[in-house]
Amino acid sequence: MALYSLKGYFMIEILWWYWILLSIVLMIVELSFGTIFIGAISISSLILGAITYFINIKFIWQVIIWSILSIILVYIAKKITKGGVKVSSVGQSSQEIGAIGVVIEPIDNSLNGKVEFYMPIHGSKIWNATSNNKIPVGRKVKIVAFRGQMLEVESIDEKE
Repeated sequence: MALYSLKGYFMIEILWWYWILLSIVLMIVELSFGTIFIGAISISSLILGAITYFINIKFIWQVIIWSILSIILVYIAKKITKGGVKVSSVGQSSQEIGAIGVVIEPIDNSLNGKVEFYMPIHGSKIWNATSNNKIPVGRKVKIVAFRGQMLEVESIDEKE
């Protein structure tokens, strides 16, 4: 019965273009998921591919260098994106909650009225609106919620 030796086990020859190919595949995955971390690992593969093009390195050292590069680049990517990716709230309905307008068609519990705003809200100054209370023409209102293409408003005048 022969025992297999581990000597030579890590003597696999990996050509430089394998690392470049891995880098391309990882970048395609990065583009699919949109995270910066897979891109950092992809860049480490690209760097290692460039290194092994000029210097012949044993496979085990290639894996060690790739791992160290990946850890460093993921750490840098994490530092760059600390606090997460910033998402703009421009165009989000919650941004306009509390905007003040004037009733131009009366609002009743069962009938929708119209409200005009001084500045456009999502591209329009005049909106259909509903409320839990009757609100006459000329009364100032503020946006409480968006209900699809309709606003829910409430009166801000003292007289109800």
